[in-house]
Amino acid sequence: MDKDAILRELKELKAKLDKVGAGPGYPPPRRDQTEIVYKDLIDSMRDVVYTTTVDGTITSLNPVFEEFTGWSVAEWIGKNFRDLFHPDDVPEAKATFQRLLKGEKTRISRWRVRTKAGGYLTGEFHSTLYVKGGKIVGIIGIARNVTPYEETEKALKESELKYQDLVEKAGIAILIDDAEGNFRYFNKKFLEIFGYSEEEMKQQSIRTLVHPEDLDMVLALHKNRIAGREVKSRYEFRGLRRGGKVVYLEVDAVPIREGDRIIGTRSYIWDITERKMAEEEIRKARERLKDEVVERTAELRREIAERIKTENQLKREREFLRRLTDTSPIGIVVMDPGLRKITFANQPAIKLLRLRKDEKTGIYEEPDWTRTYYDGRPFPDDKIALAQVIETKTPVHDLRYSIHFSDGETIYLSINAAPLFDQEGKLEGVVATIHDVTQQYLADQALKASEAKYKTLTENLNVGIYRYELGSSNRFVEVNPAIVTMFGYENREEFLSVDAKTLYRDPEDKLRFETKLGKEGHVRNEIIQFRRKDGTNFFGSVSAVAVRDEDGKILYYDGIIEDITERIQAEKELALQRLYFQRLFEESPEAIVMLDNQDRVMLVNKAFQTIFQYTPEEAKGRYINDLIVPDHLTGEASGLSQKVLSGNVIEKETVRKRKDGSLVDVSILGYPIVVDDKLIGVYGIYLDISKRKRAEKELKESYEKLRKILDGTVSALASTTEKRDPYTAGHQYRVTSLACAIAQKMGLSEDRIDGIRVAGMLHDIGKIYIAAEILNKPIKLNEIEMRLVKEHCRAGYEILKNIDFSWPVAEIVYQHHERLDGSGYPRGLKGDEIMLEARILAVADVVEAMTSHRPYRGPLDLNDALQEIVRNRGILYDAEVVDACLELIQKDKFNFEEVSEGT
Repeated sequence: MDKDAILRELKELKAKLDKVGAGPGYPPPRRDQTEIVYKDLIDSMRDVVYTTTVDGTITSLNPVFEEFTGWSVAEWIGKNFRDLFHPDDVPEAKATFQRLLKGEKTRISRWRVRTKAGGYLTGEFHSTLYVKGGKIVGIIGIARNVTPYEETEKALKESELKYQDLVEKAGIAILIDDAEGNFRYFNKKFLEIFGYSEEEMKQQSIRTLVHPEDLDMVLALHKNRIAGREVKSRYEFRGLRRGGKVVYLEVDAVPIREGDRIIGTRSYIWDITERKMAEEEIRKARERLKDEVVERTAELRREIAERIKTENQLKREREFLRRLTDTSPIGIVVMDPGLRKITFANQPAIKLLRLRKDEKTGIYEEPDWTRTYYDGRPFPDDKIALAQVIETKTPVHDLRYSIHFSDGETIYLSINAAPLFDQEGKLEGVVATIHDVTQQYLADQALKASEAKYKTLTENLNVGIYRYELGSSNRFVEVNPAIVTMFGYENREEFLSVDAKTLYRDPEDKLRFETKLGKEGHVRNEIIQFRRKDGTNFFGSVSAVAVRDEDGKILYYDGIIEDITERIQAEKELALQRLYFQRLFEESPEAIVMLDNQDRVMLVNKAFQTIFQYTPEEAKGRYINDLIVPDHLTGEASGLSQKVLSGNVIEKETVRKRKDGSLVDVSILGYPIVVDDKLIGVYGIYLDISKRKRAEKELKESYEKLRKILDGTVSALASTTEKRDPYTAGHQYRVTSLACAIAQKMGLSEDRIDGIRVAGMLHDIGKIYIAAEILNKPIKLNEIEMRLVKEHCRAGYEILKNIDFSWPVAEIVYQHHERLDGSGYPRGLKGDEIMLEARILAVADVVEAMTSHRPYRGPLDLNDALQEIVRNRGILYDAEVVDACLELIQKDKFNFEEVSEGT
């Protein structure tokens, strides 16, 4: 019984006593009542309850004492408790009671108690002071008979000792580990396998005991086994003994369960190192046997010739030969002296030569094939190995030819053959070994092709390749053509005869290079200045490796030399260009900013600081749009950024802000920086165009003033003409309106349309030189009058030619009556000799004139006018101009009535 159980029982006893004691509202019990209850409770307990005086004299015992010991209670009342104990336990019991009386804590004790039958039982004793009236009057305690438990524990311990002894003496190593792989138990065999002491093994783990190459497998199996997955329980792995020696182990691991949970594994481990070593010895023995068989096969010719003496011997030898040759990788055949029958063939020969055995005769039949030399030339029958042996009666070695089967397969063979003689020296046949060297031959051919390809490659490379042997000669021993050309020599032989020191501009470079190469073993891209045969120098980039023998001694150097003179020069030029562009960037009058691909400022020049007032330090790292874009233009700026970051070049005139918040007119040029097809940033160029904008504004205002003056002048001149010819009043305005509309329909620029407008308003100005009587004559003009009227084009030209218009107004006026076929006036111009503006004015003039009133006729219908220009489209009038005019009038509904004077 443990201490806690005894304490609980005492507390329960006290609680029962308290219930019969005086409580709130209850009168104190009578003494005899309390004693009765107390006695009943004690008598009902299954453990011995005892009281003693301070000197150990027993004053009370409950009835269960008699049941356990056989003694009556009366026999021990008044006797000392020490007399009841085994003599060996008395000192401890006495000391325990003394400590208890001193107020010290005591533990539950086990002492042996005498029985009336003369034996002993074991009791667990828990005692406490018996206090009465505030004075210690004795000891009260409980004793429990634990003899049955002690016997069970003893049996269990004996069983455990037997099991432990069995485990420790077992020839199997046993390991118990938890889910994390921590060792919880291992036996001596486990320690013996790994060579550690018990204390040392406690510091080990799976990771230190398993070979690194097998560790992942062992850990994975353990992890999956703990997770409850199906894994193999028995497997092999390599372990590491103390000191690092490898042992081969076989393990059978099973999970340890606690309820439904796997809490660890129990592993049974066998040392199979000897078995593995034996298996390795067997493997080596088999290899040796295989080698011996191969060697033995080479001796078959002699052995077969010596052993074939009698028919019985021949049978025995053939059986021996069959068994031996069937295990040989080499094909073996035996033929009769006439070379017509194959009397024996081993399995490799049958398979290789595709032989078929006639079971009745025992003769092997050959398939259809042809023989050639390796290069495909026909192979004579008398050159076949077996035929040569028959002819010369001597062996033939390594005779090579190829066999071509009917299905297209080709094999390459090496034949060794020897004659077979009987005891009398008579030729009985020929034995041959057939080596299939197809793979070797094809590999050799591939190697030769590769070597030829490598040789071609090295000889055609622009990079020099060399081998340089150490020694007193200081000469190269192997070079490719490129290096000979590089140094300016005539041929390879001449170059190989040159002392290597003379090839260096500074001979000390050779010493430094070879010292470095010898120390480091290899050198890469070492730049050295060399000297050509003609004395000129060049820069070479040299990479080389030192080739050593088994003792580490350098045998030779293999290396390559690349002429990088042009690259060196280019790098110098690039450095100068970089310096130039850096200066250009810094001193440029335009503000330049370099951005990363996130629109953050990386670099700005002085002009940027001048325009926007930010120092390079203030601008760097900030987003350009946050830095200089006004709030009302953030959308525009974002759009521009997206275009440039998408790879587009942008140009834009807009407004940006300075550091002080003031706005500045700028012209922006932005373009992406792309390297290796990847956008890495953006260049932005800003030009302060504030002055130009002001000048443009002033120029525009001045231009508008001048245009108004010009328009007034032109209108005045046009009015002068119309006053002399009242019947055609408004004609020039209407012609101008239609001509400008046609020009716009044809897509001419605004500037050219302005020129047509001025020319249209003045195209009949030359009529001021024509008499009013002719202009207003109500009947058709005669030939002389008509000739005078036609002169108005030339007169108009003379009036306008010295006026400095922005357009060729005088020439347009001069040509407006010319026709494509040359029938016009005054100069009879044709086709492209007539300006486009004049061709447009001509069509507009005809349409307006035909639909307007004249002194000698009334207005014609608009359709008549359109029929005129359609009828002469491409003949008199420009086809494109006619088409535009038709579209304006027929589709766009152009109307002369809506054109007012001054339009």
